Amino acid sequence: MCMIIFIKCLPSTENTWRLHRKYINPCFSLNMLLGFFGIYNKTANELSDVLEKYVGQDASDLRMVFARSMINTSTETTMGKTLEGTKLDLLPQYQICMKAIMTQMFWPWYQYNFIFQFHNLFKPMKAAKKIISRTVNQLIEDNINDTAINNNNNNSESEERPIFIKQAIKLAKENKFTMEDVDAFETTATAIYNALFCLAENTDCQDRLYEEIMDVIPDDIEITYDHIKDMPYLTMTLNESLRLLPPIMLNPREATEDFQLYDKSWIPKGVQFIISIYHLHRNKKYWGPRADEYDPENFSPENVGKRHPFAFIPFSKGARNCIGWRYAQFALKVALIKLIRKYKFTTDYKLKDSVIIPTITMNFQDVPKLKVSLR
Repeated sequence: MCMIIFIKCLPSTENTWRLHRKYINPCFSLNMLLGFFGIYNKTANELSDVLEKYVGQDASDLRMVFARSMINTSTETTMGKTLEGTKLDLLPQYQICMKAIMTQMFWPWYQYNFIFQFHNLFKPMKAAKKIISRTVNQLIEDNINDTAINNNNNNSESEERPIFIKQAIKLAKENKFTMEDVDAFETTATAIYNALFCLAENTDCQDRLYEEIMDVIPDDIEITYDHIKDMPYLTMTLNESLRLLPPIMLNPREATEDFQLYDKSWIPKGVQFIISIYHLHRNKKYWGPRADEYDPENFSPENVGKRHPFAFIPFSKGARNCIGWRYAQFALKVALIKLIRKYKFTTDYKLKDSVIIPTITMNFQDVPKLKVSLR
């Protein structure tokens, strides 16, 4: 539920999208992302410190705590700055925009502003977009000014760590895309909360993950990419929560050619449609009779090898997959390691009893509350 700057991957034309993707792909290369691990550790430590105040308290809805932490991760890795120290809270603005997007998705006539202007979300959405745009533009301007100052002073500080927005600004100056192509959207906080909820309900899995963490990192040190590679059960537990509770439930697409579905029906070229990731991830054809139950063994190497590779698409698949999927995975894993290492999470909520609200981003009708205790 927090923000990250990225290039829109569904522009008006296929050629425009391919051009943008070509230019921005290097910003999410493995080498680029490895430079973010210091920030991942820093914000995860800060989140861990914030959670201390909830130790021993009644179970709480901690979503906003996670969201505000992840927005700092996102803005610092993409723009080199956080929103800390400001009075600005972008989360309410983001939520207003998401409600407007959902309205326009399910009632397509609202995609036309001359109709949508009469909806009660129109004015709040315009105001929210203005606040978000002003904030993003200010961060961009700050980066441009910082770069100019560093260049004038022959200072190499701006090159010390890779920042996505610097590449975006460079491409904008070269007219390879405009700053209007920069948008905001990120769901890392939702994914972390869902993962902790699943582990809180399944404490045996949480204990096994804790043992793996302590085996690989017995001391409280900075987490690296090499540490993460040595934690297969961490990946299994995270993927299982992403399967059952995908942060993005609906995936809009447009057919670039006529194609036939498995039931022999046809989708004509140019038709826009929505893929339900939520239902795909619970399809008993691919996940067996216990498809609605939490079981990290679904992602053991043996079971993964038996399954269709497109049965699990939390970050979409194919050419238009989420460009930041590895970024999200690394941020999620570092945060989970830090939190599970220090805290034990429990809950009285049951996944089987949860009612999921069908929106673009996953939401519960009754949000599971988590109880936090020190290990």
